[in-house]
Amino acid sequence: ALLILLLAFGSDVAAGLPLAVALARLAIGTAGSALLSAVIDVSTIAPTVATMVGLGVGIDYALLLVTRFTEGLRRGLDRRAAAEAANATAGMSVSFAGSTVVISLLGFNLVGLSGYATFGYATLLVVIAIMMVSITLVPALCALAGHRLLPRRQRRADRQIATEHPAASERPTVTDRPTATHRWAQRVGRRPLPWLVATTLLLLTMAAPTLDMRTWPQDAGSQPTSSTTRRAYDLVAEKFGAGANGPLLIVADLDRLGPDGVTGLTGRLSADPGVQVVAPPLLDADGETALIAVQPRTGPQDQRTTELLDRLRASVLPPGAQITGWTAAFADIVDRLSDRLWLVVGFVVGFSLLLLTIVFRSVVISIKAALMNLLSVAAAYGVMVAIFQWGWGAELLGLPHAVPVSSWVPILMFAILFGLSMDYEVFLLSRVREDWLATGDPHGSVVRGLAGTGRVITSAAAIMVAVFIGFALDPDVTVKMTGVGMATAIAIDATLVRMVMVPATMAILGRANWWLPNWLDRLLPNLSIEAAPSSGSASEPERPRVQTST
Repeated sequence: ALLILLLAFGSDVAAGLPLAVALARLAIGTAGSALLSAVIDVSTIAPTVATMVGLGVGIDYALLLVTRFTEGLRRGLDRRAAAEAANATAGMSVSFAGSTVVISLLGFNLVGLSGYATFGYATLLVVIAIMMVSITLVPALCALAGHRLLPRRQRRADRQIATEHPAASERPTVTDRPTATHRWAQRVGRRPLPWLVATTLLLLTMAAPTLDMRTWPQDAGSQPTSSTTRRAYDLVAEKFGAGANGPLLIVADLDRLGPDGVTGLTGRLSADPGVQVVAPPLLDADGETALIAVQPRTGPQDQRTTELLDRLRASVLPPGAQITGWTAAFADIVDRLSDRLWLVVGFVVGFSLLLLTIVFRSVVISIKAALMNLLSVAAAYGVMVAIFQWGWGAELLGLPHAVPVSSWVPILMFAILFGLSMDYEVFLLSRVREDWLATGDPHGSVVRGLAGTGRVITSAAAIMVAVFIGFALDPDVTVKMTGVGMATAIAIDATLVRMVMVPATMAILGRANWWLPNWLDRLLPNLSIEAAPSSGSASEPERPRVQTST
């Protein structure tokens, strides 16, 4: 992250500020997670996920604010005015983007598993701390650092110009040269349809393996062979059979078993082809309840074990007998998460559409952003299935063989990634809308908006990818899968989506991008996060316009 920031800013002060602030914010958020654990039981993986998201988001938000501040300095603003302008524009974008992430994290409550919801709680506390520090400490530090945030070469050039031209009115103006991002946006805008079709086909190809996704909660069989629990798991499987690591426990009420009693039940269980051995039943002291251990022929992660579980529940067990044990519990968790996935998706997408429509005053922009984010998340799912479930590179990540996708990961990735993708959407479209309001040029505003934000978005995404890839080295499989999946999704979002699909679709739609029905315009509150058009006078610096009214 430090290397990327040095390349982006060319100043050690500007590179160090986002990192220092991100660590401070992360410390505050982690302290909140520790306090949370005094009230409720927190998943052991939740702090790691919160740290992963908080570190990436914290650096990104500070990067955006510092970038806006340095742009203000280059326009001739003094450091206090530049900090004010940065906070009133980028600070509003950060607040909105962070709120989108927070709303997405609230979707974890819809799963109905209290332990799983703590993923959202822990990460939510970190993101809230990041938002609060971003709009307070970061602008203050920017104002203190002043021109030291600019590259040393530019500071020397500014001093030389000030020496040669003491009067501010006599100083030459700097003409902005087209950047590589500017030229790229123009290239995509000239022939948008082929670019859009090619990118969409590529993302659909990457997403295709998602149709073959099979999920299972992590267990010892998913861990690397360096783990002692994994070695014990393999030893048990070798000596006693794969199913010995995941026995099914049958609890039976003897009064309700019928005439055959427990003997008939054990006989029917032994006759199933998926059962390797049935242990003698254990009776409680009163002789009213029996506990029967059933060992499948296959391991807990094997699809045939799940089929055996469903078959026993459907046609073998009589009334009064039920299955428990870790394997049965994990299978039920998979079913619960699969059923609730679409509820979480609907909640997150619905609120994101509403927020984007309020801010950008466009139905088209909101729907387009949601569809593109869904496509990038699906592509990340496909890559994760290919790597972990199909085994295309699992060994490079320390796994000796292919494993099912952890059932915790799909919802976790979706909620977090949808929020993070909205960050980049807000950063880009706030610039585009700012230019659109000033010029009324639908094509030029996209080119200029992408040119102004392309560098910061790609730098922020590169930092995110570096952070997530770092967590992909974690020995825990759930953290490893989350790191790989999120790094893939962020890379796709910052390159294919933001640099190709967004300018292509907006070039095709033109003025229709900003369509909003009059009746809906009257109903929605007016929240503006873009700056007012500037007069261009150095003596009258640009004043940001921030409106919040109903």
